Amino acid sequence: GYTVVATADAPAVDLPVREDLRTRLGWGPSFALQPLREAEMRAVLRREADRRGLLLGDEVLSYLLTRFERNLKGLMALLERLDEFAMSAKRALTLPLLKAMLADQALEEKIDSDPKL
Repeated sequence: GYTVVATADAPAVDLPVREDLRTRLGWGPSFALQPLREAEMRAVLRREADRRGLLLGDEVLSYLLTRFERNLKGLMALLERLDEFAMSAKRALTLPLLKAMLADQALEEKIDSDPKL
């Protein structure tokens, strides 16, 4: 047999689909997913930093969680860019390094958007 995973913003019984499909989807287990709380988001980011061999301090982690959208995909991409920036600069992952990366990125975006620069 095959495993089927379906996602929706409502339980299967409430979906506007054909009745036969609704009953087939409704027979299996259904789980409501909730956004991660701050402590869980911190744990996920710290675990990813550990996996990469990065020392992610509380100061940097707090900055990431208070200054950026709480979108895990975006935060993971930001952590990846920060890892690459720290390696290219041969510096530890610190708040000043994060701010330097963001300033560098803002300058690049400004140059890209204004051909006169």
